[in-house]
Amino acid sequence: YQRRVHGEYSWNVIRFPLGWLEDVPSATPGSVRDIELSSLRRHCLPLIFDHLLELTERTSASDIASEMAIALADEATRLYANFPEALLRQTVKRIARCTLKKPPQGSSGQVQVSEL
Repeated sequence: YQRRVHGEYSWNVIRFPLGWLEDVPSATPGSVRDIELSSLRRHCLPLIFDHLLELTERTSASDIASEMAIALADEATRLYANFPEALLRQTVKRIARCTLKKPPQGSSGQVQVSEL
């Protein structure tokens, strides 16, 4: 149960409409608030992806890993821009390994985020 709740909450943070921690339109680029939110995204998003990948690796949820890859590469939200280059490469490799894993015996492999 706890894995499911953590997975669902983490996924909701990543899939937040308009991008994660998107600020109000009146925020001035380069303002203290803009810089703080940018710093927060760069710190938190890699941690959240890591957490979700750990859950995905444990459950062999290849469909979730595929959705993570799509979310990470999405040009509209540019989540990838919040990762240092080396960490982005490592994250993409982990996602790729998860998508190639076979589901556990007796499992259909179709695990929804709400089932984590």
